[in-house]
Formats: sequence, C-alpha cells, structure tokens
Amino acid sequence: MTNIVLKSARGVNYSRLQQLLAAGNWKEADKETRKVMLQVVSRESKRGWLKTEDIDNFPCEDLQTIDQLWLHYSQGKFGFSVQKEIYESLGGTRGYNGGLFENFHQEVWKNFGDLVGWRKRGKWLSYRNLTFNNAAPKAHFPFLFYRFVVPPIGIVAILVFWGLFCSIFSISVGLTLWPLWVFLFGWAFFWFVFWFAFWYVVGIFTYWVFVVILVASDVNWHKPNCFIRLIRRIKLFVNWDFLRSLKDEIGFSLLYSMYCIYSLMVVVAVVIARQIGTSLEPHLFPLALQLSFLEMFLLRFGLNGGFLGALSSRAKDCNLGKSNAPVTSTPLPKVAPTPLTNFTEKISKGITLEMVGLPAGQFIMGSPDSDRDATSYEKPQHPVKINSFAIGKYPVTQAQYEAVMGNNPSLFQNNPQNPVEKVSWNDAQAFCQKLSQITGKTYRLPTEAEWEYACRAGTTTRYYFGDDANQLGDYAWHNGNSQDKTHPVGQKRPNAWGLYDMSGNVWEWCEDNWHDNYIGAPKDGSAWLTNDNDYQILRGGSWYLNPNFCRSAFRFYYFRRDYFSFFLGFRVVCGAGRTL
Repeated sequence: MTNIVLKSARGVNYSRLQQLLAAGNWKEADKETRKVMLQVVSRESKRGWLKTEDIDNFPCEDLQTIDQLWLHYSQGKFGFSVQKEIYESLGGTRGYNGGLFENFHQEVWKNFGDLVGWRKRGKWLSYRNLTFNNAAPKAHFPFLFYRFVVPPIGIVAILVFWGLFCSIFSISVGLTLWPLWVFLFGWAFFWFVFWFAFWYVVGIFTYWVFVVILVASDVNWHKPNCFIRLIRRIKLFVNWDFLRSLKDEIGFSLLYSMYCIYSLMVVVAVVIARQIGTSLEPHLFPLALQLSFLEMFLLRFGLNGGFLGALSSRAKDCNLGKSNAPVTSTPLPKVAPTPLTNFTEKISKGITLEMVGLPAGQFIMGSPDSDRDATSYEKPQHPVKINSFAIGKYPVTQAQYEAVMGNNPSLFQNNPQNPVEKVSWNDAQAFCQKLSQITGKTYRLPTEAEWEYACRAGTTTRYYFGDDANQLGDYAWHNGNSQDKTHPVGQKRPNAWGLYDMSGNVWEWCEDNWHDNYIGAPKDGSAWLTNDNDYQILRGGSWYLNPNFCRSAFRFYYFRRDYFSFFLGFRVVCGAGRTL
C-alpha cells in the first residue's frame, strides 16, 4: 500500500481520516474532513462552517494531504482536485462566482450539483440522502457545502424562546436607555410602540417557526434570498439602492417574502432609533446574537457557489491532483484518417470562409441503447455511407453573413467573429444560394448524416472527445459556461478533423426535415425530405442549453423553417449532395 506523508502546517493529526478512508467509510470520513479543516483554520470551537477567506488562506500542505488521502483511497474518484476539474470544465471561475452571494452564477452551481450527484431531478439533496457507498458519482465527496442535522425538539423550543427573548430584550433596553424627554411623547407614541413591539415579536417568532418547519421538512436552501443578502450587505443600516435591487433576486416564495418583511422591520427599527437620537448598539447587540444563529443555520446549508469557486482557486494554487494517487481518465477515442484538401473561399475584401475537406467513409449514426441519455429520436443506430465533401471550419460568422447578405440580424453583435444567430432555416438557405452565386461553387446546408459524420470525426463516443462530460467545457459553449451569450468562433478545442464549435455556441440548421426516429432513413448520407413537413433538424446544442444537448447524436426539431432565435445559426458545406 502506498504511504502518504500526513503533512500539516498547523499540527493537525490526519490519522483518523486515513483510517476511515482506508475502511471505505465515506460518511464518517466526510465528517472527519470537515472536522480537521475547521481545526486547521482554528474554527472548531466557533461556528461550524468555513468562510471563503478561510479557504483563501488554507495551508497548501494540509489541503494536499486531505486531497491525496481522498484520491488514493477512492482510486481517484473523490477529492477536491476532482471537484476542481469538474467545476472548471463547467466554466466555473473565482471571478463570477466570487463572494458568497455576489454575482452568484446559478447554472454553474446547478450543473456541478447534477454531475457530482448532489442534485436529482432538479432538486438539491439533503446530506442524509447522499450516496455513502462506492456507487456514489465521481467527485461526490468531500461534501462541505451543506451541513445540518435537524435539531431535537428541545433545541427547537430553545430557539423559539430565544427569538422571543431577543425581541423583548432589545425593546426593553432601548426604552431604558432612551433620553427622558422621549417619554413626554409617551402617550402619543404608546400605540405605535406597542404595535411595533407586537409585530416585532411576532416577526421573530414566525421566523424561527418557519426555520424549524422548513429544516424539518428538508427544504432545499440552494437559492440566495433577500434577507441574508440584506444582512450581509447593509449590516442593518439603510441602503435603499440595495432594497430596490431585491426585485432582481431569483425566485419568490413564502420564505423569501417573510425574510423581506422581517428585514424591513429591522431597518424600520434602526431608522426610528436614529431619528430619536439613541445609540444603535443596545438594539443591535441582541439582534446580532439572533443573526449569529441565523447565519449558522443558513451558511451550514452551504449556499456556496462562491465557496466552491474559492476552493477551486485554492486547489489550483496548491497544485492539487499532482500526486502519486491513481486517477482514472477516459481513453481518447479512435479517429478516422485525417481529411485532405482544405481550402479558403474569398467572400469579399478581407472576409474569407475556411473549409475543411472530409474523406468519404462509413459510420454508425445515432445512439446505442446503452446510452442512458439517448432519446428514441436517436434510434435505431444504423450504418451510413458518406461521400467526400467540404464543411465550414466554423459556424458562419456575423462578418461572413453580413458580407454576403448585407445585414446582420444577430442579437449578440459585440464581435463580428461571433456566430450569426437569429437566422431561420429559410435565411440559411438564402445565404447558401447567394454564396453559390458569388463563388461559382455549390454551397448548401449539411444533411443530417453529413453533420453527424463531421461532428464525430471517426469517434463512436457520446461526445467527439470521449464519454466524459466533464471535459465538455474545453470544447463547447453551453449554459454552464457561456455566461448567457454567444462567443467568437474557434475559442474552444476542435474535434479530430479540425472543426470548431460542432458542439455548443449555436444550434446548426441541417437540410433534412424532422422524423421521429431513423426507421426508413437513407443510408447514403442524403437529405431525408418530406413534402408535408416544415419542421427542420437542428444539431449541436447551444450556449442556451445544458451539456446533454451537445452530444454528437442529439437531435432537435422544435422549430419550423421560418423560425429564428438568438441561439440558432448554421454552417455550410460544399459538395454535390443528393436528396432522397
């Protein structure tokens, strides 16, 4: 058995963690991981959660030790370095996931949760519903972002009475310390103070009741909410700009509404205290105690996309994963012979179109029954023979489209090298016809079989780079890394035939009409057309949708030939082509 040196810059003992991992006791090992990490940052006696600044300053020796232990005893399946690779492949960065709630990128966090098994059917799992055995998905552990045990009824009662006590105490202290002249207006303010106190107490009480109910019912705390953002941003001082920004928060629920009302009540209390001239400290002290409980509850649930970004960044700083631990990887898929005869078409002054020549060949089109994500639309698999043809190295860009058609219909016009979008199938056909007139060659849309043949580039895997979706971020723009927009073509890695953006960025129109499956499909690579059908095939996925749509065999059809949108584009082929 490989010996791992248990190094620690803070004198932490990792022997128990090693024993638990060696025994395959993932649950207890996960708990021990949290425990030793808190010891490293000297927070084991404080609130039971890590802050992003704790991660930023986490000693590399300790992080490497923990990661190597997980990697070694899970055979490369679990560990921070594994999580880092997946997170970065989805486009996750410290930049736009920075801070606990600022610039929180929901899609990266959700997609990460889906891939590592922390979400199922769109719902975040509670800690007790994780998979604590060898069937757990890759990167399932360590799980530091959600940590809560439903309290026993005695603790629940204490919390409820604590809320009541803090409410009464804060008002009592405030009244005691207010200047005497305030009581000259006592009768005038009596009912106001009474009702303020009443609703303040009710608000606190209701808040704790809701916390208890929601925790006990295993509610998913994966969305930011206005109350926590309010507390963290304004520190109980008035910030009206921020209050106006609350409408931009994602989601709206009863809990969300209650937090807004409660936080506004707190602001009202502070405003009243300011106007009367009393010190804020007596009011904020008991309230701060409440908030310490509140943050302990919520942050232990780990609303932490930013935390994951910080951990990924620190893992990179510490060179995590570069150890002698065995790490599995997907073998590179076999590829067909390198194509010949590439050429560049001149469209107008300074605007060219790069074409890649593909060899004739035969491939298996569609998805196998073993692919769990495959739809019936992608079946049955069938052999198809393809004649040689040339296809665009990139999707048609806005510059190319405007040079041919004289206009640019795209929504995302920040860069002329972005793929043209908001083009219908009819628009793409018109482009091909006019390009053919300009060049004297025959340009057209690819048939569906030609498109998949070009995309696969000789591979038989789910994606043209292999089966591991975690690598997709290197090859495609999808909703996990696109930041909700298209990007200039050619920024990601190409397939084995040198074609870029075959997956992601924009959907690509094909020549064929839609058919529900491949029964009766042509086997010679020709377009499959029917007279009574104006729904057209789209391939490749886009910046707008999730990675599953980027599979080489995925077929999309929801749009008629006159439909256009900001995620629809195309690329062209040059060749004789045939129609069935």
